[in-house]
Amino acid sequence: MPQGAACIQSITGAENMNTAFKIIMTAIYFWLFSITFGSIVAHR
Repeated sequence: MPQGAACIQSITGAENMNTAFKIIMTAIYFWLFSITFGSIVAHR
């Protein structure tokens, strides 16, 4: 798991995180990964 997500979990408390927040965080990380992967493939 990325360190940013671990830091957020330590602040908010993993037990108190609701499902929607986890889904949003997962979507953001997947979106960033898609952009990074896409740019790497495009520049090859």
